[in-house]
Amino acid sequence: MTSTNNIHERRGEAWTSQAPEDTHAPSLRRGASRWAGSHALKFGTHPGVASGHARAWEDRWLLPSVVARDDLASRSVTAQNPGVRRVQAAAGSILFLALAPGVVAGLVPWLLTRWHSAGAPAWLQALGWISVAAGAAVLLEAFGRFVAEGVGTPAPAAPTEKLVVSGFYRYVRNPMYLAVASVILGQAALLGRWLLVGYALVFGAIVWSFVHWYEEPSLRRRFGAQYEQYIRVVPGWWPRRPRQPVG
Repeated sequence: MTSTNNIHERRGEAWTSQAPEDTHAPSLRRGASRWAGSHALKFGTHPGVASGHARAWEDRWLLPSVVARDDLASRSVTAQNPGVRRVQAAAGSILFLALAPGVVAGLVPWLLTRWHSAGAPAWLQALGWISVAAGAAVLLEAFGRFVAEGVGTPAPAAPTEKLVVSGFYRYVRNPMYLAVASVILGQAALLGRWLLVGYALVFGAIVWSFVHWYEEPSLRRRFGAQYEQYIRVVPGWWPRRPRQPVG
């Protein structure tokens, strides 16, 4: 029996010496490896088999629990820091403001007209300035409300956590789209360019289709009865004072 144990010990030492130590492995895996080596020397088990059992037990029980713990801790930190979420929402909203309204109401009108005036009368230019200023103000206020109240962005890829029903959203469900249209029509009046009126009509048809076929069904799935009550009280495109409290 003693000679047999000595043989197993020598074999165990040889097998152990052939296995290079992984200096980059996590401490958990190194602990399992040490346990496997001691198990092999004590019971005469092939270290490779013992190590395999150790890794299987580790992968089955230890690693999932560690991953779940770290994920829970990360979620807890995020949940306890609404300020962090709002900063992220603000950054995303600024980026989306530049990429969406900035392109639709700024870059495209410039590409269509190079902002060359066709000689609009002064009164029409005055109306144009009012329309542009009003549209820009509504747009910026709505973006800010998405960050402060909804803790999200207007982008479909990063929606709000809460349904936004205050501010201009008390009077109409789509103030952002109306604000962008107002900026486009304001530029049409400023420049006296009918081309931009046609562009505004195309824009309106596109956003109506988007709202009808994608945005409203998505909001119904996300917010359920709250959104159903909201659309019963607040009109989609023609602003008016709510007939009953919203939210």
